[in-house]
Amino acid sequence: MYDTENLILNLVSAVTDIIIAVLAFITLPKISRNFSLGERIRKLTTRINRNPNNAILYVERGDLFFDQRDYAKASEDYNKAFEIDPKNKEAAEKRMNGIEKWLKEP
Repeated sequence: MYDTENLILNLVSAVTDIIIAVLAFITLPKISRNFSLGERIRKLTTRINRNPNNAILYVERGDLFFDQRDYAKASEDYNKAFEIDPKNKEAAEKRMNGIEKWLKEP
């Protein structure tokens, strides 16, 4: 009987370790992804400050804000890109998508 109890305790411990490992595997990429998004946004902001009339840079930064679910900032960047280059279809489409997501946020 004692061996069975030991076996069950070891099994529960092993399953717990596996669950913790899986949760860490799922969570860490999101944390590092958000960090890298923030860093990429800072770098794009620097590039935009150097070249404020580059619509493509605004679209790229808008995409990063969109990935962070910051739809208001994404829409601002898409609007700016569209203002700079009204023929930029990508900026126009993403602007509408960003606005829709922003309005649907709770």
